[in-house]
Amino acid sequence: PVALMSNENFDPFEADVASLKFGQTGDESSLVRCAKDGRDLNGDGKPDRICHFDNERAGFVKTASVGKVKGKAHGKEFKGSGFLKVVPRGHKD
Repeated sequence: PVALMSNENFDPFEADVASLKFGQTGDESSLVRCAKDGRDLNGDGKPDRICHFDNERAGFVKTASVGKVKGKAHGKEFKGSGFLKVVPRGHKD
């Protein structure tokens, strides 16, 4: 899951879900679905939106450490990134 975080300049529920891309470069068409309701994940009192993406289509390599998301809201592009850890399928800690 990827959280689209609300702030004073961005309401993730105004994002055009069809425009969302997530992966190694942020250009990967990997969207599965977005939750219709929100949860305040960062404690700022504003709902954040959780979206799910297909890991295979996201195109991450084993050494990837950052995931990138891009999309549009009100016709304007937005982008964000966050740290991640790629865990190969079937891997046990």
